[in-house]
Parts: sequence; structure tokens; C-alpha cells
Amino acid sequence: MSQPWSRENQCLTNTINYSSVSKPFIITAVILLFIGTSIGSIWMMSIMGTNLPLWFHGTFQLHKMLQMDGFLTLLIMGIGYMIVPRFRNIQLGSVKLAYVSFLLILTSLIFQFIQAIDDDENLSIWVMVLRISGVIIFLVIVFWTLRVRPKLLGLSDYFIALCLVTLITVNVIDLSGYEYINSLTHIQLWLLFPVLMIFGIEYKTLPSFLGFIRPRKALTIASLVCISICMISGFVSVIFRDMSLLPVVIFNVTLFASVLLFASAVYAFGGFDNRAIESH
Repeated sequence: MSQPWSRENQCLTNTINYSSVSKPFIITAVILLFIGTSIGSIWMMSIMGTNLPLWFHGTFQLHKMLQMDGFLTLLIMGIGYMIVPRFRNIQLGSVKLAYVSFLLILTSLIFQFIQAIDDDENLSIWVMVLRISGVIIFLVIVFWTLRVRPKLLGLSDYFIALCLVTLITVNVIDLSGYEYINSLTHIQLWLLFPVLMIFGIEYKTLPSFLGFIRPRKALTIASLVCISICMISGFVSVIFRDMSLLPVVIFNVTLFASVLLFASAVYAFGGFDNRAIESH
């Protein structure tokens, strides 16, 4: 009886194309998260009244760089390189280009670190070119992979595509030097693209974990519409800073609505259906 099982497992293993290209992205992201969190913790200590050396106050601006520009960007790139091909059981389009994108992002972070410490504005253009180039390579590879339609639950691709659009847009806006009036919307936009990637992954996996076959399609489409409106209103509120608060209100309302619709679509409130298990 053990022989057929071993053949089946070997066959399944051979049909899956695993790649370790995401490993340096995720490892580097975790390291940057630890450093950024440590700086943020010390920053909080200074706010609470702890006396720190004067030179250390200049490092507080690195908290945002390490957490958002570094950790979030590299983490989502690593997850994208790993998850999107596996959903289709195909190989990544170009592993070498993926490593090039990693080096570009990492080099831009190093230049941005030097710029923050030495206050050297001459490095700004290099940071922008390197960062945007790395993100564009990531977008091209993932969009090229998305051209292969999955056999099931294809709506997950739309969440991933919106994630990619948000990623490149927030980077372009950030590196262009816009001064944000509503800093909360700025932070929410940075957190939006990892949320969209999570939505894309959960749409594929969560219903099966809960014992259901398919998410609710109508609610998923409604969630996608709300998140699209949310993205547009968020970018408008950041770029056109002198407008009314209406885009900010629309951004927050549609964001909340999209989350509720998505949770309902994937049966997050439905519990685990174990009837099929009990019948056997």
C-alpha cells in the first residue's frame, strides 16, 4: 500500500516548480523590520522623556525608510515572486531579473540611508531611479505571470493587480517629493498594497480552509469596486492637497466597506463546515 502513495507524492512534487528567489527578499525584509522597530522603540522612549544623545535624534527618520520603503516593499516583492507562479504551477518568468530587482531596491535603500545621515540631496535622483527600476521589473515579471489564467478563482488576480498598481504609485508619489498634509492617508496608502496582496492570497486559500468550495463572486466584485474607488480617492487626496476632505472621507468609507465585503465573500464569518468530514 505504501508504494502507490509514494508514487503519487513524487508525481505531485514534480509538478510544482519551487523557486528560492523570494528568500533574500523576505530575509532582508525581516532584518529591516527588526532594525526599524528598534529605532521606533527608542524614538518612543525619547517621546516619553528618556534623554538620548543628540546625534541619535537624526536617525529617527530612518524608522519610516526601514519599515515602509524597505520592509513592506521587499516583503511584498518576495511574496509576489513566490505565490503568483505557484498559484499557476509554473516557473517564474526570469529568476535573474528578479535578483536584479532585489539588488536595485537594496542599493536604493543604502543610498537613501546615506542621504538621511549625511543630508546629501545629490543622491535623491539615484534613489528614485534605482527604486522605480526595481519596482518596475517586479511589476513586469508578475504581470507577465498573471497572463496565465488560473484554473480556479481567477478574481484573486485582480487583487494582486491592484496591489501592484498601488505599490508603483505610492513609490512614485513618495520619491517625487510631495509634502503630505494628511499623513494618515499617506500611511494608509502604504499599508494598502500589502493588504491587497493578502486579499489575493486569502481569496485562493481561506474558503478551502473553512470547508467551502468557492467564495461569493458578487460580494468579491463589490469589494474590488470599493477598493478601486478607495485607491483613486486616496491618491487624489494626497496629490491634490488643497481639495476638500471629501476624497479622504470616500477613501476611508470605501476601504472599510471593501474589507467587510471581502470578509463576507470568503466566508470569514461563516465558521468551519465539517459536515463533509462527519459524513465520512
